[in-house]
Amino acid sequence: MAKNKKKKAKGGPEAASAEKAEKPQKEPKRPKVKKGAILGVAMTLLGAEDPPAARLDPATGTLLLSLPRGQKGERGPAGPPG
Repeated sequence: MAKNKKKKAKGGPEAASAEKAEKPQKEPKRPKVKKGAILGVAMTLLGAEDPPAARLDPATGTLLLSLPRGQKGERGPAGPPG
């Protein structure tokens, strides 16, 4: 069996730590998501005359909703007690 030997950094421990400091840090891993999975919901209010819309942002897994505001109306009579 062959033994694995680690190579020592040239220049002692100070040089080894300097090499580690120069390496760029990796981006944190994002969880793997199935295609079309919804991880969050965001909503935007539109004017009362605008049509509603929805779309999925596949990069973030966010469902984006655009909903029209309700039209202001008069109050109706109270319903029967409950």
